[in-house]
Amino acid sequence: MKGEFREMMKKRLKDNPTFKKEILLEAEAFLLESRTKLEKIRAKLQEITDLQLKLKVKTMGMNRLIKSYL
Repeated sequence: MKGEFREMMKKRLKDNPTFKKEILLEAEAFLLESRTKLEKIRAKLQEITDLQLKLKVKTMGMNRLIKSYL
């Protein structure tokens, strides 16, 4: 069944250039959407990393303050 579908799609693409263009446009839109999502994920990961660093710095400062009292 997979082979039949693949052959049908190949024939449609070969016989109908408009269909081919539509598929290419849909694929391009999907890739652009995926890139946008990845950029948002990267930005969030960077934000998390920055917050983790700030937390570590504050923790170190608090530890020094506590040690100075002891």
